[in-house]
Amino acid sequence: MTGALGGTLRRIMRSFPQGVPLVTSLDEGRPFGVPVSAFSSPSLDPPLVMVSIAKGTRAHDVLTRAGSFAVNILASDQLAVSERFAGKLSDHFYDFEGLPFKRGKTGLMLLSSALGHLECTTSAEHDAGDHTVIIGDVREAVVTPEAPPPVYHEQRHTTAAGAAEWDSGPALLHPPGGAWRDTAGPRLG
Repeated sequence: MTGALGGTLRRIMRSFPQGVPLVTSLDEGRPFGVPVSAFSSPSLDPPLVMVSIAKGTRAHDVLTRAGSFAVNILASDQLAVSERFAGKLSDHFYDFEGLPFKRGKTGLMLLSSALGHLECTTSAEHDAGDHTVIIGDVREAVVTPEAPPPVYHEQRHTTAAGAAEWDSGPALLHPPGGAWRDTAGPRLG
């Protein structure tokens, strides 16, 4: 990362709360999992998702050669699962023992009671500086009963309420059935 601008960008991105997806795949037939912070859906028609993976990592090696991956959208009571697969040690990526996983239609590992699952085949990879953006064609999608989603904020897992408490400034709240509003000012929409 280059100088002050890179450091500022890193700080801004750390302050942006994100969901907590666990990407699973197969590493030469062996189940593999890694939490990702850069996940999005760039298209609904056709249904596509994208994940961004740092180059020079085990996760990058596995996901760029696997040809398929699943995205498990974790519930707030599953934060320990994300933390279990996080880290630089290669053993962490294969630690499925004792976790409630099942095989999806594509043979990939799906975490039981996740908020949702997306099973994808890789359709494109794009160079993005120190990362590779992997585009997946969604082949299967399952939504499970709603539960509170977790967020990743300031390099830690928390809840939406926890992320709001972390910041010393005004928080944005979305009350059930209400509109976004700023706790320090008027309604925003």
